[in-house]
Amino acid sequence: MWRLRRSMLFFAGTDMAMLKTFDKLQPDSFMIDLEDYVPFEQKETARDLVFKAIKSANVGNREITVRINSLSTYLGMKDLEVITRAKVDAIIIPKVEHADDVLKVAGIVQRIEKEEGFPDGSIQLHLM
Repeated sequence: MWRLRRSMLFFAGTDMAMLKTFDKLQPDSFMIDLEDYVPFEQKETARDLVFKAIKSANVGNREITVRINSLSTYLGMKDLEVITRAKVDAIIIPKVEHADDVLKVAGIVQRIEKEEGFPDGSIQLHLM
């Protein structure tokens, strides 16, 4: 799906003020970060906060993307399993090193889309 992205609002998954109010703001796209902006000791909490915030947000046709942690860590795979179920528009996969990583993630996302009743291919993958 083609989207106009004149503005993107980036914020950390630990930013409580933003998580509570981001759906009131008007950028074309939101990018919520679970990776570099989040201290290691807060990563598990941030994942849960972001999931809940997305599930309760009303953003209309504005895009929600989430940058997960690296797939080379257990955090990345857990982020993928949880955040995909929030029905985001895209998952941003950082530090991609191999095509097999992308294929693995695509398979996991496809499985979750089916389990959750989301349209097949409705969650995009953005690679970094």
